[in-house]
Amino acid sequence: MLQSEAHEGNFNKEIFLKNGLETKLFTLSVSTLLTKDDEEGRLLMMHDTTETYRYQEDLKQANKKINLMSNITRHDILNQVNVLSGYTELISETLPENVKNDPRIVKYLKNLNKGIETIHSQIVFTKDYQELGVVSPIWQSVSNTAREAAFPFSGQSLKFSIEESRVEIYADPLLKKKLFTISLTTQGHMEST
Repeated sequence: MLQSEAHEGNFNKEIFLKNGLETKLFTLSVSTLLTKDDEEGRLLMMHDTTETYRYQEDLKQANKKINLMSNITRHDILNQVNVLSGYTELISETLPENVKNDPRIVKYLKNLNKGIETIHSQIVFTKDYQELGVVSPIWQSVSNTAREAAFPFSGQSLKFSIEESRVEIYADPLLKKKLFTISLTTQGHMEST
């Protein structure tokens, strides 16, 4: 790659130079210069990018630590949500029939379960959000991605109208998952009304 760029007269390259225990990073740029008389020359520029490189490496390490902490916290919260869900089910099963059928109790248990499901969904969303931007965007067919996101809802009450299109979007690979989540949320709202 460097040769073809050099043939065109311009190229960029990162160079690591070691001086004792210290390593420095430089960006070397070579550009073609033409005078008004079509005489050719070269402009050589060398930038010390060591600090920028170190900041980027420090940022990567900080992000790894934040992601680890986030994963552990999310796991712990989901465990507690499961405990709440289990105890709610146990309470529901142990209630006497006259209390279990009381419209207020039915409503309270339904709202409690809905709250637990909402917390669960929000915690799962934090994982998706954490992964957003980690992978580079890619070109994706809008209609194909929408169809793939809608597929799990086949045969259910939610209907999709997806037009065939050649339109593509340059987006995060999580686009399909986001469309699925929107569909799931829409279905949940339709069922609750």
